[in-house]
Amino acid sequence: MTIVATCTACSREYRLKDEMAGRTFSCKDCGEKVRVGSGAASASTKPAGGRRSREAESDPRSEPLPPRRRTSGSSGNPGASRRAASAGKSSKAPLYIGIGVGVAALIVAAVMFFPKRDSSNSVVESSSPSPQATATGDAGSTGDSASGVPANSAAAGADVANADAATSVATNGVAVPGITSNGVAASGDAAPTVASSGVPANGVAAGPNDSSTVASSAPGGFSLDPDPVSISWDKLPKIKLAAGSDFDHPLAGTSIVAVRDLIGGAYTSTSWDLATGKSFGQIKGLPISAGDRGISPDGLILAVLDGPRKNVQIWSFAAGKMTLTIPVEQGTAIVNNMACLSSSRVLTYTLTQNGTSFVKQLKLYDATTGQLLKSQNLEDSINLNSLAVSFGGKYFASSEMNKGTTIYRSETLEAAATLPMPTLPYATPSGAAFNAAGDQISVVWTDLTTTVISTTKLADGSVKEISIPGRLTLSPITGQTYSGPAIEWLPDGTGWLLFGRTIVDAESQQRVWTIDTDGLNGTRRRLLLPEGQLVYTGGANLETMKITNPGLKLIKWPKADAAKSIAALAAGGDAKLKPGSVVTLKVEIGQLKYGMPEETRARLEEAFQERLVADGMVSTGDPEAVLSVSYSEADGKEMFSQGRRLPGVPAPPTPPAAGTAIQSTVASIKLALQITGETKPVWSADLLINPSVLMIRGDATAESARNAMFETAQWQITSAPIPYYVPLDAALPMLPGQTIYSSE
Repeated sequence: MTIVATCTACSREYRLKDEMAGRTFSCKDCGEKVRVGSGAASASTKPAGGRRSREAESDPRSEPLPPRRRTSGSSGNPGASRRAASAGKSSKAPLYIGIGVGVAALIVAAVMFFPKRDSSNSVVESSSPSPQATATGDAGSTGDSASGVPANSAAAGADVANADAATSVATNGVAVPGITSNGVAASGDAAPTVASSGVPANGVAAGPNDSSTVASSAPGGFSLDPDPVSISWDKLPKIKLAAGSDFDHPLAGTSIVAVRDLIGGAYTSTSWDLATGKSFGQIKGLPISAGDRGISPDGLILAVLDGPRKNVQIWSFAAGKMTLTIPVEQGTAIVNNMACLSSSRVLTYTLTQNGTSFVKQLKLYDATTGQLLKSQNLEDSINLNSLAVSFGGKYFASSEMNKGTTIYRSETLEAAATLPMPTLPYATPSGAAFNAAGDQISVVWTDLTTTVISTTKLADGSVKEISIPGRLTLSPITGQTYSGPAIEWLPDGTGWLLFGRTIVDAESQQRVWTIDTDGLNGTRRRLLLPEGQLVYTGGANLETMKITNPGLKLIKWPKADAAKSIAALAAGGDAKLKPGSVVTLKVEIGQLKYGMPEETRARLEEAFQERLVADGMVSTGDPEAVLSVSYSEADGKEMFSQGRRLPGVPAPPTPPAAGTAIQSTVASIKLALQITGETKPVWSADLLINPSVLMIRGDATAESARNAMFETAQWQITSAPIPYYVPLDAALPMLPGQTIYSSE
């Protein structure tokens, strides 16, 4: 049987084999996701221009995703979910239930649920690799909160999420981590063959962070020039914030920030250099309806994409006004994305309709004269919101699902090099960053349980991968999301900050510190400084509804002491706990709402055991430590439905007045690590699993909502900062250490 599938964006048709039913693939013309129905629906093997298309048959993005660990439940066949997943077909569209403001756009037929209490900051979770499994909320975006668009998402209206991956979307209508800018989860078939170095930096064969080295490619050989910047940190400016203040940040990781406030019905933006305390001026009168924004790395201009997505406006901080309008497109063409590479260069990604297809182009403009400097046609889609830009602006890099990372030369728009994908079987790019020395680029990739940092030297193209246990897009303490860049180099170049919270040391290849918040407002953009993080605090706490004056707070972390612990671990001396130690599990199950105690215990033991093994621990022999886990469930907030919606039909911006109430479930996980022979735990943490949005398959019931929540519980376990090193010297910190601050 042949199935016909049609792209809803550009109307291109594909003719597919019947085994493609229930799958999703990318439209080659416009980049949108095409959902294949179960017997009717969308597409053609003869695309526009007469070119034969086999992407639906051969594109790894259309392959089914791996089955997830089944959820515990009191009824049904426990193996049915896995069997259904392996079949690669789904009998029902996903159902969404949520706390807070409604999801901005649905891309599969679904039932939407919203809470009875409105919340202006609800976010959602990421992908579910099993078509029959449940997916849950609160795994938010890794974009820049100032732009309002996550770094791994395309502009509104450009992306369609993968229905098979059970992906939900954030309240601003863009895809969340676990799904790239093209909305499709990666296939293991796309992973490159990699020769592993075999021995991690700590010398423990089963250690947590084995690294790999692979080869990159570049036209005519790999040799890119360094593009450095020199930042001399002097003093921090005293920046006054108002309620609702937001930030714009350059794509290059310089010390520039623009503070944006809504005053008198228009935006006012002030440009600052955090390293010197200097302000470059203030712009008044930015329209509220302004689209994408981009501040130059030197803080001199702000590029704004206008509402119709036809023109790019150049605003000067020194002049305090708009100084130039660049007419980029006319007719059916639109500017899909825009990026400010420097105070003299603006890059656009445009789509021009050509019959039933789209012509994709990169265009480079002079930001001082408006002159078109270069135009480059593209075969594949690109997402400028997720670009990494070198500090000097010489290069920009885009990471795409199943394609890896491409480095472009800014002046010519030519592809200078292609970097391979990491060894993760289902790798999703979350972000990238050049270092200040300009000679390396790091890309962070994630799957459900692992985070990989892939670093490439520009001089020779050599790549080193560091694998960190845990899907670090989530807060390891609260499960909250983060709205800043996915990866930033530490100012001294010795490691990285991932998702605003987790510090990874480059030499030891270890996660060494967690900087986190016990309040909701800590999910805002955090600025990485030599002394620590500059954190936006205050405003409205969405749980308590308490309002405090916003401000910037410097959160320090003990880098010098952490370095001593890293050195002691590398030396391999005696310790209370280190990779290779025997750690046993003690799991206690308290009150459950639906799950069977023994099955719930087995699922938790499996998840925690995988995490301990990833950290290099062993389970047989005389225990040197015990990890205690106490799990219980209680009623959460009520959620309710809005009804089924057609693909692409937006959900209402606020919860409806009525609907079918669904009782959610909250889980509490209390963790404690105790060294054998000691009376008190050396580490403890309380994890609260309280998703604000859930997406389920099948009927929306309180039980299915609970099972969806339990999936989140298993994912969050992988990112918990469980210590893997406890030194004998009490003066040295454990690894990973923690700095927990209040957002009030």
